[in-house]
Amino acid sequence: MAKTLRTSGTYTLETSGGSSDILLKPGGDLGIGSVSSPDTSVHVKTSAAQITLQRTDDANQPGLVFQQSGGNIRAKILMDGTSGTSKELIFQTHDSSLAERFRVTHSGAKVSGTLNVDDGVTITDNAIKASASNADLELDGSGSGVVKILDNAEVVGTLTTANITNTNNITTTQLDADGVRLKDNTITTSASNADLEINASGSGTVVLENLKVGSGATVTTILDEDNMSSDSATALATQQSIKAYVDAEVTAQDLDFATDDSTALSIDLDSETLQFSGGPNITTSGSGNTVTISLDTALSNLTSVQVDGITLADNKISANASNSALQLASSGTGDVEIDAGGDLIVDVDNADVILKDDGTEFGRLSRVTADFVVKASAQDQDLVFKGNDGGATVTALTLDMSEGGDSVFGGKLVTNGNRITHAQAGTVSFMDFTVTQFGQDNNTVLSSVKSINMFLDSNGGDTGQAFRIYNNTNPDGSPTESTFIFKIQEDGDMFVTGDTSMTGTLTATDITANSLTTNTITSNGSNAELSLQASGTGDVVVSALRVNGTTLDSADSTKITVAEDVDVTGTLFSRGNVFGVQTLTGSGSTEVVNLTDTVTLLVTTGSSQAFSLADGVEGQLKIISMKTDGGTGIVTPANFVNGTQITFDDVQDTITLLYQSTGWVVLARQNALVS
Repeated sequence: MAKTLRTSGTYTLETSGGSSDILLKPGGDLGIGSVSSPDTSVHVKTSAAQITLQRTDDANQPGLVFQQSGGNIRAKILMDGTSGTSKELIFQTHDSSLAERFRVTHSGAKVSGTLNVDDGVTITDNAIKASASNADLELDGSGSGVVKILDNAEVVGTLTTANITNTNNITTTQLDADGVRLKDNTITTSASNADLEINASGSGTVVLENLKVGSGATVTTILDEDNMSSDSATALATQQSIKAYVDAEVTAQDLDFATDDSTALSIDLDSETLQFSGGPNITTSGSGNTVTISLDTALSNLTSVQVDGITLADNKISANASNSALQLASSGTGDVEIDAGGDLIVDVDNADVILKDDGTEFGRLSRVTADFVVKASAQDQDLVFKGNDGGATVTALTLDMSEGGDSVFGGKLVTNGNRITHAQAGTVSFMDFTVTQFGQDNNTVLSSVKSINMFLDSNGGDTGQAFRIYNNTNPDGSPTESTFIFKIQEDGDMFVTGDTSMTGTLTATDITANSLTTNTITSNGSNAELSLQASGTGDVVVSALRVNGTTLDSADSTKITVAEDVDVTGTLFSRGNVFGVQTLTGSGSTEVVNLTDTVTLLVTTGSSQAFSLADGVEGQLKIISMKTDGGTGIVTPANFVNGTQITFDDVQDTITLLYQSTGWVVLARQNALVS
């Protein structure tokens, strides 16, 4: 039943002790003023509703304190100001501890950290940045107003602008303006292969003082002086004055010269003409201001011609320097061609014909006694014989010049009778591979596109015959029975002394081996069991997994992992732990609590970190506990019978869950909050 307490005057609730508390414990919401039905925890309704927090000591900070369900303070709004002279509102939030984040003063506001404006601009310390992806940072004045920088400005990167209007100095290490670069005391063109032009406006002139080209003298003026009477190292002459001076000098001078016979001659440049006359096999001609001296196409009456160390006489070209080589060389990648109507004869007088590539010898032809020797000069260099087959280059024969090298034929090796006879008694016949005898000292390779048949004939009277392959360490000695690596007896039994690798299927009635290497062992009998049995008290070991009787363990003491579900129709006995532990660290995104481990330990690194829990299987248990408190952790199951989410605030906050058909059910809880 509702109760009403009325008084005509002020109603005071006061405790008898100075530190005693007054508690209001409404079952619902609390209404103050003219509230008939409060719709919040505290509802104040008056003509000018206000809540006043008045301090009795200006050294203290009144305010609002926000707590989580366990009583831990997570945020504060405080009022500061001694004696009321400095009025500030202080906002504190909780991460790992309470710290100031925002302060409002009478003159402005202060942010401790980064101020985010509309998710597009952030202000941190003295830096203003555009925080949106690839967004520009814009500073814009209102209307006709401009953006003013009241102090010095420094551009670290590239300054791009349409126009610059400046009333003061611009200081920069380099200025690029539409193809022209100004740097230090240098003006250059920045466009590729562009000219640098300096032009005056209209009828104005370009005035250059102290012009210097390269490392020459500095030019201070240009003079028009026909007689060149002055002697200045800093003045240039005009075209007119240079011509007048040269004309006057030529008219007054002679041209002195001498011939090969030391005859001195002179030509008056103003009145005489110099004539060029040819001699035997030499013709002169003139055109314009050019005199051409030519050799006749056919030279006559010449017994020999010497050209800088080479003599041409009769039909012979020879080097005329003592013991010097005669070289015929083309220009660049050009060829040297010798076109002979008859034979091409190279006579080296018992010397060698040497072949080089860029100065390095790669082969030579020699006569050694009466033998003709073809030699590959480079180390381990092969001799290769190539030809043209239908327009394509083919290799017919390769001779390996290394010690014991092979001769490789590109096609068939055809001999008389199609046979190759070894130095010893053995004879090998190709095509049909008829083998009359293999000598034990012969290395014989059999290759055929058809079958190779080998026979052991026990009808000859000898028993115990076998086909054997030996690993004979002494090629000059006879193999012994103990050195075979492969043997097939006449009764069909096969013996292999080393490892055997097979890519196909091995079918046998019985296999006896010290070691068997394979990736598949199957039973080929109809519905037959596969039995792996050890001898006596021995174990069956598969990799590190060991089976001895009914005992399954690890041969190397490591953990045995079963990757799939295990159905136990009888009783499961365990002498150790039957669970796994997941340690899950929170991040900015939602982390997943797995269903494979019985226990999940939460490690939080920030406030309100989210974790998800999917549906389990009927009867599954799940234990979740906070291991490290770096902030609040919230676990949201996909289906939760007791609520929506589970909140972990402190270390050892723990909850035990059981999954039923309707979702996860709480079995036990230690301080974790279910809501």
